Amino acid sequence: MKIDYNDLKVLITDSEYLSVFILILICYISFLFSKKIMLKFLSQIFKRTSTQIDDILIERGVFEKIPYLVPLLILYGSRSSVIMVAAAERFLLSLIALTIILTINSLINALGEIYLKSKLSKRLNIKSYLQVIKLINNILGTIIIIAFLLGKSPTLFISGLGALTAVLLLVFKDTILSLVSSLQIS
Repeated sequence: MKIDYNDLKVLITDSEYLSVFILILICYISFLFSKKIMLKFLSQIFKRTSTQIDDILIERGVFEKIPYLVPLLILYGSRSSVIMVAAAERFLLSLIALTIILTINSLINALGEIYLKSKLSKRLNIKSYLQVIKLINNILGTIIIIAFLLGKSPTLFISGLGALTAVLLLVFKDTILSLVSSLQIS
């Protein structure tokens, strides 16, 4: 039995269900490949090195969220070949943003642990600075996710947040000044 590839191509493009099934299968295989093979390979390479930085990155799970990002990017990249509802595209974008936010948070945690193992950590504690960076990351990420879900531009939300911030600065002026002065003193 000889397979005619032109007939196979017509079958795949004509059948929407088959193309969706193949896309889901490709996403699942890419997830398994990136989780089972690439992450294990990367962790074995990092364990063989003499530095502790890469070991901390593995322990803190910085790379554990990346296998979830690969199928999401494949799904979003193939949105033109498979008929997708606009709400599904926005949901995919928000999942991609959430994965990136979680990866950045675990990277910040790892950087904090790396700093704690350095000699400079005895002189200066940066835990509060890292928490402020994580807070900013989470707030901006939440704004971006909400903007993606609603299908609006994130600049609209950020400009609205700017007006809200101006009001909050007037209300909490003394508290903010005392926080800044305590940071300067330390």
